[in-house]
Amino acid sequence: MTLAAVTNTPWALLDDCKDALEAAVIEGARVFPQVVRTAAEWQPPESQYRGETPIAVLRQTATHQYDLPDDVYGGLLTVELSVVTQIAAGVDQHESVQECLRLIAAAKNAIESDPPDDAVAMGGPDIEFHHAIEWGDETPMDALEPPWVGFAIPLELSYKLDTSTSH
Repeated sequence: MTLAAVTNTPWALLDDCKDALEAAVIEGARVFPQVVRTAAEWQPPESQYRGETPIAVLRQTATHQYDLPDDVYGGLLTVELSVVTQIAAGVDQHESVQECLRLIAAAKNAIESDPPDDAVAMGGPDIEFHHAIEWGDETPMDALEPPWVGFAIPLELSYKLDTSTSH
């Protein structure tokens, strides 16, 4: 029987992002009292979002592997980061968008200031270059119903596997 050692680098990357988001503080208060990791499709707020807000959801959408020189492998973890909060009745749209943009900035700053340990930039002559952390364009989560508002932000984390058996 072959002994298989599993490092599960994608999970470690998600875990580091979760830790960074949980540690994010503005003016002495936690930015995200709830941080959730999942691979599940988005669910309506009445079933997924409960309790104290704002909430950050890290949803793994895919992993990709590609060959690099010298029997090294590159990996790319794609994640959708959703930041969701409740807005009090009577708050105008301008203020709710401003709050969402503040949460997006806080999430990005948290992950960028405490990046995942295994995230590394990679690329080469025949390989597309990937930054260790790459952000996509945030989009409003239009399916949310008041009092919920939120944005989804694509996130890619690049990592290296030293051997074909270091997954």
